[in-house]
Amino acid sequence: MHGLAAAELVQRAGFRSVLAELLRNFDHVLVDTPAAVFGTDGVVIAARCGATLVVARRNASKVSALQDLVAALQAGQSRLAGVVMNEY
Repeated sequence: MHGLAAAELVQRAGFRSVLAELLRNFDHVLVDTPAAVFGTDGVVIAARCGATLVVARRNASKVSALQDLVAALQAGQSRLAGVVMNEY
């Protein structure tokens, strides 16, 4: 599996199985992904999760970039739960 992108890994049955098992045992499961500026892995992974929470960095994230990210998430069939402003 060395060298596979996250987007390729979540296509596999193993990801669905692990996520299903976690959801059977926990009320909420958070899946952290690489920042959107580093590629599309986060958008691909978000499409396989129940809801998406976008984390924006205060004084760093641009509104236009967040709008583009939200559009990409919606195009990928993600349900946007909200946006959190992070100071770090």
